[in-house]
Amino acid sequence: MRHYSYSLFLVIILCLNNSLLKGQNAIQSSYDYAVVIPTFTDGEIRDRLNRLTSAVAPPRFTPAVKSYIKTYTVKKRQHTEAMLGRISIYFPMFEKYLSENNLPVDLKYLSIVESALNPKAVSRSGAVGLWQFMPPTGKENGLKINSTVDERRDPHKSTLAAAKYLKKQYNRYQNWELALAAYNGGPGRVNRAIKRGRSKNFWRIKRYLPKETQNYVPAFIAATYVVNYYPEHNLVPVYPDIDLQMTELIKIYKKISFYEIEQMTGVPMRLIEQLNPSYKKRYIPNSRQGSNLVLPNQYMSNLLSHLGRPDSEVKRINVKPIPAPVMIDYSENKNTSVHTIFAGETYESIAAYYGVTVADLKTWNQRSGYTLQPGKELRVYTPKLVNSPKFKLLNPVATLSIRPVVSKKPNTIVKKKRSSNQSATAKTEKRVLPQLKYLPPKSVLKDNEYLYYLIGKNETLHEIAEKFNGVSMSDILVLNNVNDPYELKAGNKIKVKRK
Repeated sequence: MRHYSYSLFLVIILCLNNSLLKGQNAIQSSYDYAVVIPTFTDGEIRDRLNRLTSAVAPPRFTPAVKSYIKTYTVKKRQHTEAMLGRISIYFPMFEKYLSENNLPVDLKYLSIVESALNPKAVSRSGAVGLWQFMPPTGKENGLKINSTVDERRDPHKSTLAAAKYLKKQYNRYQNWELALAAYNGGPGRVNRAIKRGRSKNFWRIKRYLPKETQNYVPAFIAATYVVNYYPEHNLVPVYPDIDLQMTELIKIYKKISFYEIEQMTGVPMRLIEQLNPSYKKRYIPNSRQGSNLVLPNQYMSNLLSHLGRPDSEVKRINVKPIPAPVMIDYSENKNTSVHTIFAGETYESIAAYYGVTVADLKTWNQRSGYTLQPGKELRVYTPKLVNSPKFKLLNPVATLSIRPVVSKKPNTIVKKKRSSNQSATAKTEKRVLPQLKYLPPKSVLKDNEYLYYLIGKNETLHEIAEKFNGVSMSDILVLNNVNDPYELKAGNKIKVKRK
């Protein structure tokens, strides 16, 4: 029998992170710029759902669906953005295995409901992994669970087990909504509800099901909605490191420790553990059937050179994930900057300067590793100012500058700490600021109060603001009586306040 707890997103997200900021409606980043959350009418949400198609659960707008959509897009935005980033790791794999088993690829959304795409998720009742198997159900579907390995946490093997179990439930009911309900609450509860309701229509019999199972299909519909419409809600996926996305899987038959793998390949131990969460003791045991080992694809040849020919000891299976930059147009609703790398700069210093994360910086530029080559360029995306009645500004700050606050000392930067209120204290930490390009000699004219700047071709407002110490994008917009940054074009002359 399947598990009967934890499946719904509300429970999952509470288990994933207990350090939520209580009492705050705004989501704050490391650099405390204002967050805008769009608001939409029920009619707008309903229209979007009507445009969706699903071979599993045809979307419909109900109070429960509305509630889950609000949870994803308003109440738990940080968790949703992290979950959306993990799609780049797991959805290509789900689609591969579901297609190979002649199952609807839309079943991939079920793992969002079950675990928020976290292979280490554990429920209060002991359900584990991306697909939240209880031990008996996992073993019934071919998963090994013992003192050294728990294959419920193996993304590949657990997905195949979930496909097997879902196909069994569909063959039982010939209806995917009932199959989903059975996946959550067990076929016994579904059978009793069918008998009491005298129907095989989920929506007619759901009142006879336990509360969690009643909400299971609505949660699935909401997960489908958020994956398809997250840009409309100003949600930005937090994509994992490229080495977690671009991976390959092979079969290992002889015992080998994570330490040996690290020495053979150069893959850091933390990455080996993240990519192979099913092994409890940092080693892969002997197996006649073969145990899965997943590594970043750029390191796989190092392992094969040590283990010998793939057709003798190693069976290689290629899984081709979709790199994050292919999945999303980062330039949409963003300012695009090109940063030239200078000697001594690191990913951390560049990310801190622009107010972005190191993971984003690597993902945008399809980079991995830890070193930067001076003279090369990195592409950076930063938020545009939003001026729309559909956006609600929560906990506004004094300006909408997305740059860190630079102190008067040339080699220090003041970085605001995360806090549950606006009175967070500032922490100063030393680092060398990136060198700024010189302005063209004729582009700046001066008078007693303002500087007049001529906008160059393909130059963004963010780049211009960077050239003037203590000036933010919002300062420029207000001073020039401009509401929309797009109004500023190459060749326009703008005023900048003298500091």
